[in-house]
Amino acid sequence: LYTILNYEFLYAPEKYPEIAFMKIKTGKLPRPEQVSIYTWICEGLEKNEIRLFQLPAGGGKTSYLIPLLTLRAKRYGMLPFVFTTQAMYATEKENLGATLS
Repeated sequence: LYTILNYEFLYAPEKYPEIAFMKIKTGKLPRPEQVSIYTWICEGLEKNEIRLFQLPAGGGKTSYLIPLLTLRAKRYGMLPFVFTTQAMYATEKENLGATLS
């Protein structure tokens, strides 16, 4: 299908199927920097490494990356931990709930 649509993927769809799920669920495709961070973290999961990352506000952490990582971690039988500040907790909880529900 992507050949017909002339769409160039920034990731391997067969290796990261949760991105396709998020596209269907939310209508969003990842930005290049989100793909870079996401694939880097996924490589760490495969190597059983812990990897931390930080993005500025508006980088798509709560609305895109954390839900993707939650789906990916579920495949490995893991539970991701998300750390946030007290000031951002209510906003991030609401955003995650809206994306994951």
